[in-house]
Amino acid sequence: MKNRFSKYLSGASRRKRGLAIGLLALLLVLLGARVLAPSLIRNHVNGVLSDLDGYNGSIEDIDLSLIRGAYRVDGLILNKEHGGAEQPFLEVRSMDLSVEWLALFKGALVGELVLEEPKLSLVVSDRKEREQLGDEGNWVETVQALFPFTLNRFEVKDGAVDWALEEDSPLGAVAVRKLNGVASDITNVDRKQGEALPSQVRASGLLGEGAPMELEGSFDLLAESLEMNLDFQCESIHLPYLNPILENYANIDVRSGTLGIFVEWAVSSGEVDGYVKFLARDIDVFQLGKEGGNPLSALWDAFAGFLITITENRSKDQFAAKVPFKGKTSDLKAGVLPTIGSLLQNAFVRALEGDVDGSVSLADLQAEGD
Repeated sequence: MKNRFSKYLSGASRRKRGLAIGLLALLLVLLGARVLAPSLIRNHVNGVLSDLDGYNGSIEDIDLSLIRGAYRVDGLILNKEHGGAEQPFLEVRSMDLSVEWLALFKGALVGELVLEEPKLSLVVSDRKEREQLGDEGNWVETVQALFPFTLNRFEVKDGAVDWALEEDSPLGAVAVRKLNGVASDITNVDRKQGEALPSQVRASGLLGEGAPMELEGSFDLLAESLEMNLDFQCESIHLPYLNPILENYANIDVRSGTLGIFVEWAVSSGEVDGYVKFLARDIDVFQLGKEGGNPLSALWDAFAGFLITITENRSKDQFAAKVPFKGKTSDLKAGVLPTIGSLLQNAFVRALEGDVDGSVSLADLQAEGD
């Protein structure tokens, strides 16, 4: 009896030692993976960035968090290759990719991407080889290569965008600062019964010299075709700040004034309905015509100043127009007569309001298509 009990204790001791050795081995494997994983992930990320056609990118460091199911990328730089030289395209102080645990509790294995202090540099040019708009890259595939799960949430913190008219123009011809935004439920995890547009987007920032801007709306990327309803507004833009654009596209120069831009648009089954409302106050325009210049250009300068003068609302000192647009996504048409009507209404009947007016809705657009 005593021998059997001694053998039992001896066997139990061996089992405990075996379990302890197994746990220790597992711990060593996990520690080894924790030590090696950042280096492996760093090599993988750099490989993905180097495979981008027309771009060259790199990162500074990787921080892995096994508990969160996440990894953090620091110091991401992406440059556009152009004629043997490199032009800055995207810089991100840190990028966090993680599993979205709240969605996991609802049975969906999806992830979220958070960019901290991203800076995007865009260039618009008449020559295709000088443009830098990022439209030639497949960024969805790039994100999928960096993170194996479908993204359900995307957030930007303290971002910036610079837009130059030409590559040799100083970046900052038009700039957005303090850009913060969130796109949530992109994969419809939280979709409620009967909800047409389950995904939400909200963003805010400062345009130019501090004009506040806001974007708000909803969308559905999983529909057969894109379904979307968005509002955008930006108030008190200092008009002289936009002179590089006004000179380039309208051949006018503005001494003073402010501009508000208000937009609503809806998209359903390839059809678009919306408007852009422009509202300028205290505007002072002078001609750019120069001696020996194009007479037609000088004539346009004079006409632009005359048009603003006769169509401004005198009581509020504002020039405003509402430009409706409608049609297929590939063939939008602006309403010329309604635009002229809005100019006259603002000048002689009732001043246009400086906000979105709620006249566009996805339900109305869908009803027209039925």
